[in-house]
Formats: sequence, C-alpha cells, structure tokens
Amino acid sequence: MNTDNGKSPMRLISVPLDALERHAENVRKAPTDEEADASLAASIRAHGLLSPLIVEGTEERARVIGGGRRLQALSTIAGEGGLPHDHPVPCVLVGGSGELGLGAVIELSLAENSGRQRMHAADEAVAFAALRARGATDRQLADRFGLSPRTVQRRLRIARAAPELLQRCRLGELQLGVIEAAVLEPDHARQVRAVEGVRWMHPQFQANELRRHIIGDRAAADGALGRFVGEDAYLDAGGTVMRDAEGSAWIERGLAECLADGRLAEEAAAMRARGWPLVEAGLEPPDDWLYRKPRDVQAGEGPPEGFEGTLHLSVGSGGGMKRLALSPPPEADDAPKRSVFTLSGALRSDLLAMRCGMERSALAEAPPDLARDLMIFALLGSPADSGLGFRADAQTPASCSVERGVPACVLRAEDRAEDLFEDLIAWTREESAQERWSMLRCMSEDARRRLLACCTARLLMPVTDPRHWRPALAELDIDWAAEWRPDASVLGRMTKAQLIAAVGRVIGPQDPEIDGLRALPKGELVERAGELLGDGGWLPPEVFGEDADG
Repeated sequence: MNTDNGKSPMRLISVPLDALERHAENVRKAPTDEEADASLAASIRAHGLLSPLIVEGTEERARVIGGGRRLQALSTIAGEGGLPHDHPVPCVLVGGSGELGLGAVIELSLAENSGRQRMHAADEAVAFAALRARGATDRQLADRFGLSPRTVQRRLRIARAAPELLQRCRLGELQLGVIEAAVLEPDHARQVRAVEGVRWMHPQFQANELRRHIIGDRAAADGALGRFVGEDAYLDAGGTVMRDAEGSAWIERGLAECLADGRLAEEAAAMRARGWPLVEAGLEPPDDWLYRKPRDVQAGEGPPEGFEGTLHLSVGSGGGMKRLALSPPPEADDAPKRSVFTLSGALRSDLLAMRCGMERSALAEAPPDLARDLMIFALLGSPADSGLGFRADAQTPASCSVERGVPACVLRAEDRAEDLFEDLIAWTREESAQERWSMLRCMSEDARRRLLACCTARLLMPVTDPRHWRPALAELDIDWAAEWRPDASVLGRMTKAQLIAAVGRVIGPQDPEIDGLRALPKGELVERAGELLGDGGWLPPEVFGEDADG
C-alpha cells in the first residue's frame, strides 16, 4: 500500500515478531494500565491483531513508532506459548527504507496514540448484550476482551436501561451511576420517570437518591429477614430478587414478612405442643421486652416449672429464630409509653407525596381561577415565605417518582392530570420557537387559563409544611373517602399493630373481629385490613389529619 499525500510514504509489510523493538522516541512513556493491557492481550488472542503496527526500518528488522502496547501484548502471548517467536506481524512501514528524522518520529507516534479513545461504557454494554444474546457467556466475554467477569456483568446490567437513558449517558447528560441505579427498575418507562424525578438534584446525589427510591421498602437479601426466610423458600413463593451494580441483592419485604410469619407460626405451634402456656410470635420482640426479664430459650426446650409469662418468637439479628421467655408484662403505670400508631418516616413521606399527586390532579381539573390565584400567591414571596415551591423538572415528586408502594388510585389520578396536560401542550412539538409562540398567542383565553392550571398542578408541590397550601386546596373539596383506596402497597408496609389500630378506628376497638385479626399472619391481615379500611373510608391520620377517619 503506497500513499502519495505529501507525507512520509507508507506501505504494508510483514516483520517477524522477534525482529521488532520499541522505538526509543515512542511518546507513550507513562506506565500503562494493567487491566487495559490484559484486555488488549485477550482481544489479540481471541481476534488476532486488528490494527498493524507503525514502524520504520525494513522487513528484516524494524522499530515500532506506534503500537508499543500491541507489541508488548504479542510478546507476552509468545512468551506463554500462544505464538511462535518469529510470528509474522503486519506493519505499516513509514519513510521508505530510510530512517525518519527525530521530529517526524515524535509527530507520528503522538498522532497514532492521540487518535485512540476508549469505547463508552454504554456502547460496550449494548455490544456485550448483543453477543450475550447470540450465546456468549459472561466468562467467554471476560476472557475474549480481557475484563473481569464482574465488569462484564455490570455492563450487561447497564444494557437493560431505556435506550433514551443510554443516549443521554453517551452525551454526558447522565452519569453512569445514574444508569446503574435506574436499571434496578426493569420497566423502561418507569426508569425514565424515575430519572426525571431526581433530575433537579445535584449530579453528586442523583444516583444514590434514585437507588434509594427504587429499592424503596425492599429488604437486603443477606439481612436478618432474608436469611431467616431463606433464598429457596423465597424464590419458590414467587419472589423476585433485585440486584444493583455493586452486586447487592434486595427482596420484596412484604412477601418475605409473610413467609417469616408462616415460619414463626409453625414454630409457635411446636412450642405450644411442648407445654408453653402462652406463645406469641412477631417479626420483632414486643416494645417492652427489656422490662420483662428476657431469657433466651433453645429449640425444643420446655417451660420451667411454674412459668406464668410468655414465650415470644421473633426474627433474630443474625437471621435465626429468636425465642424469649418473658415475665408477665409490667403494670400499666410502669409500662413504657409509646403510641402504637406511629408510621415510619419513609412511609409517612411517601404517603404525603401520594396525597400531593392526587391534589395536583384535582387542581388541574379545578376552576382555572383557583390555579391562577395559587400561582400568584406563590410568586408574591420567596418559597420560604409562602411555603410553596416550583419544580424545575415538572415531574412527579421525587419521593413518589417510582411506582413502588403507590396505590392504584394515586396512579389513576396522576394519569388524568398528565393526559389533560398532554392534550393542551400538543403545540410544543413544533420545532420552531416562533411557531410555538404564535400558536400560544392564538389560544383562547379559556384554553390559556386551563393550561396555567395544568402547569401549576404539575409544578407546584409542598416544600416543607403542606399546611401552607391547604387553605387554597381546601376549596377543591376533594372527597378523600371516595378517592383514596389503600391497598397492599401501603398496608404491607405497616406493622401488624398499626394495621389493627387502623381497623379499630374504623370498626371500633371493641369489635369482636379485632381479636380474630390479631391471630392472622401478616399477609392475610393485610388482605383483610384492606377490605375493612377500604369499605370504611380510612385515611391515614398522620397524613390527612387526626380527624380524617372515623
């Protein structure tokens, strides 16, 4: 191959491997990355030398100007017996048979090294997934490209991301960590929605926040609950395992708790058969167990003579069965004071976000003047003064950005608002800013007021204290008892005591059914409580107010 472009003449030759040496003026001096060198050697073993070396000299002996790492990889393979030492190596000879000047050598070496760029992780991920679909195993991919199996597995996980998220990652709009967090959610549409929910955050916090919300109320597979249930029993029950980019596994807490309740109930029956007069079971010991002289009991052990307390079974911190013999509970005046109905901070935050979503939906359908006045109210002062704020991303609140733990009634309300908004802003698909402005100016006054209502509903959210916007929203007159329908996504995150207390508020604490509920496993209790609370119009008092339910 000869060139006539005003530069040094070049032609393709073949030089024995043992007749090649690195040129002293090769510009790459810094130590190379060992993992990258191993990857290059693996690629040459699997696919051969795909790019010829750049050399000066003759076909009998030459010095390598460009391709020092490839030369080292070939030498390593030959030293391992993978190639003969005189293996013919394709090279591009520059400068004819004469020696180049020092300046020309440095320029060619720099140009050859500067033109190389590592493939983007998103492109590697898509390529690996395509090879995997054609039958390649993780180990084969690792060996052929000189990567660790862990790296290959991380790339394959990235390939499960929505195409538009991968493209935004290629363009530098999203960090790789955000993509690794997003693929914890298998559905592409939900991935995009989840990423939009954290887009307003600083990039430093986006991945962690996204990961926290997608994992949500799941439990660590290697935590106490996961070990207690066991992987086989969990999978046999239809459970799914979520794995993050670090290899950590997460299981569905609700299903795991149901399985744990079942195992505890079986053990309780066995201990009753051994003579224990009163046996109780729960995922955790009772709140007052430290006040009741606890004593560990071994499996199969019977009660001591004259024992009048309770044998309590729970999940131990190490994942085993915890059996505690507890003395009778202390008198009422001495017992620790603690409200039974205290939702966790995470659940309360999610419930508030759910209510916010339903309120925004109602606001989008309310008389437009209300939305206009609410917008003006927010703009009159700073968010700190008014208690209102505007989201820059015009998306669902971050704590509700993933459809996990969100009742169907909330999602339906969100969809109504989104459909109305999309219908009104179809004109934004015009590429020309001038055209969009002209179309907006031609909209009727009523349509513009309606659009303002929709924009306000999508953008407005409570910053800290939702009471600041409740006076205006009170005019919406939402029939919460008709709109709100709790299901297992919410009830499954409450403790048995909280569920029983909630049911007691609806049907009365003295109702005979309350005693029957106490004996139910967690899964059956959640199902029955959903029926009773849905029929009774129960509203979580910590979110809707103490006088919200009956």
